[in-house]
Amino acid sequence: MRGLPTTQRGHTGKVISLLSAPLLVIALLTVHAPSAAADDAAQSAETRSPAQLAVDQARASGAPVQIDALADEHATLTAQPDGSVEGSISTVPVRFARDGDWVDVDPTLVPNPDGTFSTAATKTGLTLSGGGSAPLAAMDNHGARLGISWPTALSTPTVTGNTALYADVLPDVDLQITANEYGGLSEVLIVKTAQAAANPALSTLTLATTTSPGLRIDTDAGGNLSVTDAQGRLAYHAATPRMWDSSGADSAAPDAGDRVAVIDMRTDTAGQIRLTPDPELLTGRDTEYPVYIDPSVVPVDWVTAPTENRTGYTYVQQGYPTTSNYNDGSTGLGVGYQHWSGNFGLERTFYQFSIPTSWGTSKNMKEALLNVTSNYSADNSCSNTYNVTATSYGQISASTTWSNQPGGPYTGTDTKSVAGAKAPSCPERPVTFDLTDTVDDDTNGVVTFRLTTTETISGSNNAFRRFKNSATLSVKYNT
Repeated sequence: MRGLPTTQRGHTGKVISLLSAPLLVIALLTVHAPSAAADDAAQSAETRSPAQLAVDQARASGAPVQIDALADEHATLTAQPDGSVEGSISTVPVRFARDGDWVDVDPTLVPNPDGTFSTAATKTGLTLSGGGSAPLAAMDNHGARLGISWPTALSTPTVTGNTALYADVLPDVDLQITANEYGGLSEVLIVKTAQAAANPALSTLTLATTTSPGLRIDTDAGGNLSVTDAQGRLAYHAATPRMWDSSGADSAAPDAGDRVAVIDMRTDTAGQIRLTPDPELLTGRDTEYPVYIDPSVVPVDWVTAPTENRTGYTYVQQGYPTTSNYNDGSTGLGVGYQHWSGNFGLERTFYQFSIPTSWGTSKNMKEALLNVTSNYSADNSCSNTYNVTATSYGQISASTTWSNQPGGPYTGTDTKSVAGAKAPSCPERPVTFDLTDTVDDDTNGVVTFRLTTTETISGSNNAFRRFKNSATLSVKYNT
């Protein structure tokens, strides 16, 4: 664990221009010239900035020194031996504050004395049932508590890493819960046979909920779920759930050839969540089993800033024009023309980064690189390549959908040729885009990049691919 500074810089919800950062902030990244060596020596450790101390230490030791005083949940800043300072911002949280220390995020499920399981280290507390009639999942996001119950008694789960598998929640139906970096969850029902699919209990699933006082659970016209407080601040978000069969491949995410459909998700006056699977896909003549039913819930850092000012990600889908996939990467982020057996359409991915104002101004910037990873491609060849373009766009939020996309494009774009990625035959493909000019021109401290590939609509979708939700923006400053 790494100690926090005595005074933390918190988000205020205001967008602060990097170009108008105070001179004191700029000084954090300034290294004194050799002519000022005498003054430096006289300056005590108490009066020197964390960045100055770290640069001195890095130069003396010949090794990088992390500047914890200028870190946050998504971002780290490191002094290099050459006197430069390098920052890295991740779209997913990598640490959080607990008891005065930085703790690395770890969604691994660990047992509790009462038989339940909780994430080892996530900012939002997540506890899963150890079996029986207790709530399936309980989340605590800054005191905004949400509990979700399964309608029948649960078996004792088999837990591996961040995944808990509850066998036979209905005959020949398993329930798999996967915890994520936010302390949220992906809930996948695995319907193994046609006989299991015909069970009337699957025609509509009713999940009881409990919340802390003042929270309200709603669904919008697009089937997206939100949990908000009395001031309308978003505490939890769930994208319109989907389901798919195994026509193309038996996998925990939609694959080429799988039949895909939307699940109708609604809430009632009691706050219960009602999930109605598509009956044609669930029990149709052409359905291949297993069938996967996949609702997810993601906590939102509701007490800090509006979602449009936060680091995060989303992807939009022409086939699901009103679905918000904000911070939901359970099935990968799509780019290109998606051509399954239903809900065809283009998909576009957005990554957003909030640059800490304490990192200085853009005039000190030397380099800004967007680092992403493709982990799936529709083309089965490992050697065929397709262009992917990163372009600067307006800010995303929890309300971003295909029908409500950010404005743009703005200044800055880069294109890379990316080969196929498909386990187990083709490895994941890391891709780096040089977007220095875009970040250098930024005026509000938040940069957003859209990924696209060819958007030709045809009977082939070979250029289609998916990317991991975890991307980084690497920024290097001169000193």
